[in-house]
Amino acid sequence: MKPNETRPADTLIEESAKKLTKRLSLIANKKIKFWKALLIIVFVAGFATSLAWSISTDTMSKSQAASTKIKCSDSDGGKIIELEGVCQDNKGKTADYCVDNKLKPVLEGQKIREYYCDSKKDKCAVTTTKCPKEKTCKDGACVAIVSNLKSNFFKDDPIANSIINGKNYQLKEENFFTKDMKRTTLSFEYKLLSAFRQMGYNNLYYFYDRGQDGRFMISGLAPLSIFQKRHSLSIANPNIIDKNILKLIDSDLAEKEKSDKTLAEKYPPYGKFIDAPTNEPSKKHLVSLLSNFFLAMPDEIYEKIWTIDEFRQSLVIGLGGNLGRMMNSEGTRVLSLDEAVEVMNSNGDFKVCPNSYYQKFSELQGGDCINPSAAVVSEPPSDFDYMLTIIHEYGHGNQGEEIIKNGAVTNLSNLFGAISFDISDETWLRPENNYGEFVSGYARTGPIPLPYHNYSIHHEDFAESFSAYINEGKIFREKAQSNIYLRQKYDFLKSYVFHGIEYNTGSLESFELWNENHSQNELPFSVGMYEENDLNWVWDYKYPFITAKSQ
Repeated sequence: MKPNETRPADTLIEESAKKLTKRLSLIANKKIKFWKALLIIVFVAGFATSLAWSISTDTMSKSQAASTKIKCSDSDGGKIIELEGVCQDNKGKTADYCVDNKLKPVLEGQKIREYYCDSKKDKCAVTTTKCPKEKTCKDGACVAIVSNLKSNFFKDDPIANSIINGKNYQLKEENFFTKDMKRTTLSFEYKLLSAFRQMGYNNLYYFYDRGQDGRFMISGLAPLSIFQKRHSLSIANPNIIDKNILKLIDSDLAEKEKSDKTLAEKYPPYGKFIDAPTNEPSKKHLVSLLSNFFLAMPDEIYEKIWTIDEFRQSLVIGLGGNLGRMMNSEGTRVLSLDEAVEVMNSNGDFKVCPNSYYQKFSELQGGDCINPSAAVVSEPPSDFDYMLTIIHEYGHGNQGEEIIKNGAVTNLSNLFGAISFDISDETWLRPENNYGEFVSGYARTGPIPLPYHNYSIHHEDFAESFSAYINEGKIFREKAQSNIYLRQKYDFLKSYVFHGIEYNTGSLESFELWNENHSQNELPFSVGMYEENDLNWVWDYKYPFITAKSQ
């Protein structure tokens, strides 16, 4: 027999019986008295039976132990991320826990390692899940964030809440930049840019240096340094966001959200916009930009795009791609041009994907309206820059209006264009020293090179002047004082387009700063560059009138 080998119970019983028979034979041969033999027989038989039962029972217990298995159980009932659970199987017990993006255990984070029972294998398995937007992982469960933040933009963000609770956050290049230098839109660094975007800041970019190892390192955030100056904050470390800084940003943003809500909900097409992508300004904020602009226009202008019907038409054949892409009524598919025209002609239902504002929706950035891009090639444009484009294109939409002048029907744009151009061949009436009669270089030359022969440059002059009248009213009037042709353009727009309304917009300080750093004949490329080149200028989102608009 091999060492430690256990013999079957039947074998042991048989051997005991043989020994008993042999003993009885000896008793018979020696003629032992009957009563003594009987006692011996009873004793040996009892011993053999007891031994057999003991061995049999022990063998059965070992066999049962080998075949018994702990059934997998999970205290929270499965993949229930809202509860901390403990999963148990033959290998032991394992509890759910929180992890960071690199799956390292943390006390509080955005992701959870959730253990559950694999029913097929009857053992514990694990999956990594990101907690919903409004929750954070704490003590092995996704729980509602208890926030001390005021703004909707920040209050459900785990990183923002950890900052406001006293944990400083260091801006890091590895969080923001991918290996091919794209910008990661799911990072807190990108979210900060979106926050400043909603507060009127321009120059939305990070300062960064190349380290000795060739890697880019963030050395500051442009709008943050301006924000700190405006709030008289000391700049101890430009890479650190602490609770005092975030509290001020959050407070300013919360106030902006209140006005955004009021303006957005006034605009009838508000419900047609799909929701904003993660870490981008809200849908309410975007719609408030449009609503704010249209409400500042004369009734004759804003009524053309205020209703859903007018908006639908402008989306297809007016502002078109500058507003966004038309989608089906469920917002699940972008319509082709033919489908969009059919919806327009039939007054059908639709949604709009604002891919010109949210670059994560842009195909040029690697995304689309259904699958937003997780990384983009550049920082987002400012709100001011976005609205400059919208207003310029809206100016094009008004250039085809016809008016009666001297008893004849005349096209607005052609009449306006004749101030500086020979309309027949698009040449300047005054080839030399004509810089002073244009609001921008683009108004003077159009795109360079021109897309085609006989391109209507005077149309760009109209659209740029239209934009300057609204966005840079004070600068437009200041420049018009020294040029009779620019004065003619201002008066033309005032009379025929804006029906007497004038705007107290634009920064004369930014205009003076431009003149200090540029030659007399050097025009900004486009309207708005006076302000955008002034690093300390922040847009207030207002289009104030010199005289109140009639109600």
